[in-house]
Amino acid sequence: LSNFRVGVLSNKNANPMEGQWKDEGRILEKESWAIDASIFKQNGKRYILWSGIPYEGMQRIYIQEMASPTKLVGEKLELSKPEYDWEKQGTADVHDVNEGPIALQRNGKTFVVYSASFCVTEHYKLGMLMIDDNKDPMIKENWTKSDKPVFQESEKNKIYGPGHNGFTVSPDGKEDWIIYHALMNKDVGGNRLLMMQKFEWNKDGTPNFGTPQGRNKPLKKPSGE
Repeated sequence: LSNFRVGVLSNKNANPMEGQWKDEGRILEKESWAIDASIFKQNGKRYILWSGIPYEGMQRIYIQEMASPTKLVGEKLELSKPEYDWEKQGTADVHDVNEGPIALQRNGKTFVVYSASFCVTEHYKLGMLMIDDNKDPMIKENWTKSDKPVFQESEKNKIYGPGHNGFTVSPDGKEDWIIYHALMNKDVGGNRLLMMQKFEWNKDGTPNFGTPQGRNKPLKKPSGE
């Protein structure tokens, strides 16, 4: 696992199924280990998020401004590292983990939802960082970190280790959906299944992901489908 890198592919065609793809090489050139890169825009600037391992060996989340889709500017900022017990669970070899950062923007705020603890265990879950969308994301003090998970295992529904999420909307744009993988039992390294469910928003403007709904539970089609 010592050679994980992040690269960029480009295509001049607006339709990604057409045209020629070009390998632009590594974007996080200074990082010896980096995974799970994602991008978001704020205040007219573009930023890249990723999970990296410094010399201490603890997986952390970083952010850096992008000068272009293939070039970075300035220095990286550490946004989050495992601090709470629920971010430090796993096996004897792998446990302190923050990874999979994905930005979700709504209600005047940017939420970075990330995965914590080891991905192939029942302890995998989601945490969240939050910032007002008019503030500079390169200033760490502008961010607030949740001290509790925002999405985690459900013993009742027999869904364990939900994490590494993504977000999408229904065809008519009226519903928000979370996509994630999870285990169906507590076996370390068991088969992970891809799952999805609709989520709501709290009165304070923060997302409410609820509880993993369980395997084989019928869902209504997304609105507008």
